[in-house]
Amino acid sequence: MESTPHSRFQLSERIKKDPIAFADQFLGILPHPGQRRWLRESKKRLISILRPGNKFGKTMVEAIIHIWECMTKPKIEGKVWSEDEWMRVQYNTLVFGPTYEQSRELLGMIVEMVQGNMIIQACPSCDSHRINKKNAKDK
Repeated sequence: MESTPHSRFQLSERIKKDPIAFADQFLGILPHPGQRRWLRESKKRLISILRPGNKFGKTMVEAIIHIWECMTKPKIEGKVWSEDEWMRVQYNTLVFGPTYEQSRELLGMIVEMVQGNMIIQACPSCDSHRINKKNAKDK
């Protein structure tokens, strides 16, 4: 197989197929069991609906799936013939919410995660995590 300029950026097969492995190995985030269940199910569906209660980490888990989708482009698997073509294909994800503010908050979290402006700390006693912005000032 001829090497292309993009070959060095290839993701492992596990990360391409598993948003949980992607979150753990690429973003440094280990989703809690409820989030892992949703991530496993959402990758199988064209439309995924997330409606859990407060403090589930909805925004974070949605950010993970949007970043994974855009980085791995799973819906075009087997539909493009070359790595260069795969890189050129525009790939979009959509988010819908009851309010514009909620959708905007998700976009903000995606940007912060991709830019590396977040510190995500594990909470071992509660099998969860806490998110802090790197440059946030203490109150």
